[in-house]
Amino acid sequence: MNEIVKTGLIILGFIVLLLKNQTIKM
Repeated sequence: MNEIVKTGLIILGFIVLLLKNQTIKM
């Protein structure tokens, strides 16, 4: 796996977790 792809997936996962936390708070 490319480092760029791996980093992108990590960032996407982090954003998804943040969105889930925001939804739970609301």
